[in-house]
Amino acid sequence: MLLKEISIFLIISAVVHSEADDYTYQEYSEIAETIEDKGSRLVNAAESSMNEFPFMGAYYWMKKNDLKSDVKCTVSLLSPTFAITAAHCFFEPNDVMAKDCEGKIFPAKKARSDARADADARTDAKAEAARTTNISCKSYPSGDLKIWLEDDSDLWYVLFGAVTATRQNGYHTEGKIHDIDYFIRHKDSYGMPDNDMGGYDIGLLKLKEAYTAGIPICLPGPNFQDTLITSRLAGYGKYYRKKCQTGTKGPMKNHYCLTSKKCWDALDFNCEPEFTLGHQIIPMKGCQKQSTPAQYSRLCERATLKGGVQHRSGDDEIHLFYFPVDKGGKDGVFLETCYRKDSDEFGWCRTEGNLYKSFLGSEKTERISSDFGWGFCSNECTQQLVESNTGVLRNIDDADVLSEKFCDSLLKESEEVYGTKYSIKPEVLCIGRMNKLKYQAFYTHDDPYGNTTQWGKLDDEFFAANPQVIKDIYKRTQIDVDSKGYYVSSVGSCQGDSGGPVFQNLEVTNKTFILTGITNGGVGRGEFNSIEATCGGFNNPTLYTRMRSFTGWVQTYINETVCVVDQIKDFNKTMEELRAKLKKAGVHEEL
Repeated sequence: MLLKEISIFLIISAVVHSEADDYTYQEYSEIAETIEDKGSRLVNAAESSMNEFPFMGAYYWMKKNDLKSDVKCTVSLLSPTFAITAAHCFFEPNDVMAKDCEGKIFPAKKARSDARADADARTDAKAEAARTTNISCKSYPSGDLKIWLEDDSDLWYVLFGAVTATRQNGYHTEGKIHDIDYFIRHKDSYGMPDNDMGGYDIGLLKLKEAYTAGIPICLPGPNFQDTLITSRLAGYGKYYRKKCQTGTKGPMKNHYCLTSKKCWDALDFNCEPEFTLGHQIIPMKGCQKQSTPAQYSRLCERATLKGGVQHRSGDDEIHLFYFPVDKGGKDGVFLETCYRKDSDEFGWCRTEGNLYKSFLGSEKTERISSDFGWGFCSNECTQQLVESNTGVLRNIDDADVLSEKFCDSLLKESEEVYGTKYSIKPEVLCIGRMNKLKYQAFYTHDDPYGNTTQWGKLDDEFFAANPQVIKDIYKRTQIDVDSKGYYVSSVGSCQGDSGGPVFQNLEVTNKTFILTGITNGGVGRGEFNSIEATCGGFNNPTLYTRMRSFTGWVQTYINETVCVVDQIKDFNKTMEELRAKLKKAGVHEEL
């Protein structure tokens, strides 16, 4: 029989972790009840086809004698002679200040492309010299800066019309190069005082010659609906992480697989998972296809082998409960969460750190048990870095633009760690992927460890009548501390994606795109406090410059016609429809 009307007092007696089936807001808030995980992120995202996004370009800045170069950033065409990107793709703000612009030529340093280059450049005089170039700049009355290069040894251009943009042997195999005339940087650019979260990370690139083969992207009007809606992302950024991530069906979800320090220090992008198994000094290379640490759970073994408890293909874990007969079967005790003993096609790995614990949780562990320190490898763990896969335009079409309230809650965690007060400003979009919690639950009235224990299934009606039961489990593990019914994972924006677009399609045509945001940086919710953390991770959404706040600013500097699309949906009606569908899906988000 099913327990439908029992009011219970639940005692949490074990630590568990859980994740979810992916669901998302469809275009204009049509929620898909069931979405398969296709791994569609910019890291491990789908390759775009030629001319699929006719407004996209790859940004380059290098010395003329550099025969090879990766894409520095991504840009979007706004008019035949103007494109838009992130300000941090050009100069570090403190290296080019308004006070420096006195009509003279002076040396400045290019913005570094990644965290590792930061450390190298500080100690390598040659690398530091390579980053220095001569520039001139002009300060507008508004405080914005116009900056241009004065060094003939530099190449500074945008490559349009290419899917594969990497420069090899001094040339590109696709696309057309358009040299840049000058750059206009917003006065409150990223890194300037009071703008640490990158809300003003925006700049305009003026081309020397018009690019007439492209189709400019439209800008949103001031009231355009750009949150609580599914949007698209595209960019030329990295397709791989140095460390791959776990998937959904183990205890540590969206965590990084552990690799050797030697591999990490070598900056190797083919770092396979490498770890020891428990307290044994047995080196394990790659994702393991043998039985997972779930085999160590005596209770889960008994329940699955002798009690009829079985995983179904759609669940991520199973929760076990005990309702003692001597208490009338009413007072319930949570026993344990069970994960799959058998490895899936990608295997499993040990994970590093505990991203559930805190914003940059410092807890580390040497143990592997049935419910902590490991996870199932995702398909990206099987990939090998291939040169032809770098600098390729990739896209995803199911990124969730989150509410300001949700991202503010994550940033409050960072305040506890860094002691710095951050808040999501109106000029910022916060984007990730919402993952619904997905589980089964079974109960027994008998001795849970007995050889003849009978287990029954707790159905949805039971949890509807006793919602606090499941909330307490996921709150204790800090997977879902606010009891929303889901957690957020990153969409995988990485180096090279900066400046790239967040965009929507008009309903009437797939060839008209609206630029709602620009990729600038991550919340940085990574265990390792490194640039790779912004490419993925648990509850690690990425921040984007919100374009509807800057449409007027853009129009100030572009004399050509710029497409602007105003609100095309009834926002209040859309929100009511969304609330109803969220409620039906069992998700409790305050909108």
